[in-house]
Amino acid sequence: MAGGQQHWDDVYGARTEDALTWFEATPAVSLDLVRDHLQPGDAFIDIGAGASRLVDALLDEGFGPLAVLDLSGAALAVSRQRLGPRATTLHGSRRMSPRGSPTGATRSGATAQCSIS
Repeated sequence: MAGGQQHWDDVYGARTEDALTWFEATPAVSLDLVRDHLQPGDAFIDIGAGASRLVDALLDEGFGPLAVLDLSGAALAVSRQRLGPRATTLHGSRRMSPRGSPTGATRSGATAQCSIS
């Protein structure tokens, strides 16, 4: 599947986080949107997070619990390493059909989740 898990693991494995074209040290637009709709202490889920630093900023401002989801375990490993003890768990599962579209069948390890308390 083009743009699938292996592709994104390769992307995150080939360069440092700040060498990616979409890197933002401070994701200001995303952070402003969250601030506009949630209050510190509110739960938040970032779907397709990659190694975004949005979770860092949200933790710094007291949001949480937080969940960070991405297809790439390599991307989440970058976030988990950066967050250190603030990243409490890492596990994976994704529901996939044989053709690659979401269904009720679970295939472990395809999507990783990093829950932050």
